[in-house]
Amino acid sequence: MTVEGPVPMTVAEAAALPAVVDLMTAARALRIGRTTAYALARQERAIRHGEVGAEQLQHALTSRITIEQAKGVLAQAGSIPMDEAFHRMRRYARAHGQRLSTTADNIARKVLAPDVVLAFPLPPLTSAG
Repeated sequence: MTVEGPVPMTVAEAAALPAVVDLMTAARALRIGRTTAYALARQERAIRHGEVGAEQLQHALTSRITIEQAKGVLAQAGSIPMDEAFHRMRRYARAHGQRLSTTADNIARKVLAPDVVLAFPLPPLTSAG
C-alpha cells in the first residue's frame, strides 16, 4: 500500500541530488518515500490508539474500584454478602436505566442512600420445574 502525494524534501536535500537521475532511480526513490510516509502514518495512528487504550483501561479500573466500594457500602448497610450487594446494585441500575458504574458512583459519593437500593423490590421467585 502506498501514500499518495508528494514526498516532502528540503531545498538542501534537493540541491544535494545528482543533476541527472535516471527515470528508474527516481521511481524507486518515490516508492520508498511513499512507503516510508505510509509506515510513519500507521505508526502514528498506532501510538494514538495505544493512548486511547491506556485511557480506556484507566477508566475501567476506576469504575471497578468504585463498584467494589459501593458493594462494600451496601453489604455493610444491609448485613448481606458482597455478591448479594452486587446483584441488588445491578438490579437497581437496570431498573432505573443507569450504567452500573453510575449507580455505584452515586452510592460511593453518598448521592444515593444504600437503604434506597436495598429497599428496591426483589423480583418474585419462580418455581423450578
